[in-house]
Amino acid sequence: MKNIVYALNYPGKALEQAYYHNTTSDIPFFLIEEDLLNMMVAKDTNYFDVPGTKTKSGYTLRFMFDITILDENVEIHRYDFKGVKRI
Repeated sequence: MKNIVYALNYPGKALEQAYYHNTTSDIPFFLIEEDLLNMMVAKDTNYFDVPGTKTKSGYTLRFMFDITILDENVEIHRYDFKGVKRI
């Protein structure tokens, strides 16, 4: 069985800034970053929703990612931050 490495990838602090801009969380992002990635891997999805958080218009926030499997090493799956979507 191969060990697959999963990694979040986002330019600068784009994901972190989007998270704090769109939520009221006061938990440091680096403390939950690995949990969010593990949750997406376990559910086999390319997004995570922020539970219990709605926009003023009543939408749920969904943080979207593109999943890239590197040509050089198929054992590395990179989750590239794509943006935030209201659903």
